[in-house]
Amino acid sequence: MTIADAQLSENAFLCGSCLTLADIQLGHILYRFYDIDVSRASLPSLRRYFEGLTDRTAYQTHVMIDYDALRAN
Repeated sequence: MTIADAQLSENAFLCGSCLTLADIQLGHILYRFYDIDVSRASLPSLRRYFEGLTDRTAYQTHVMIDYDALRAN
């Protein structure tokens, strides 16, 4: 996460100024990372990036889902 934070301190997204597949991969992990109550290092650029993702409709619809939706029936 510290590598991503450093990259995001210089860019809006992981690979520059546009959303790419790399952001989709990291984005779904970050939802769980920030949703679970664990101690974590202060990563201000990563937090800003994550908060930006949560404003996106597609992220809200496809990533920010209830854990129950992930359970097998």
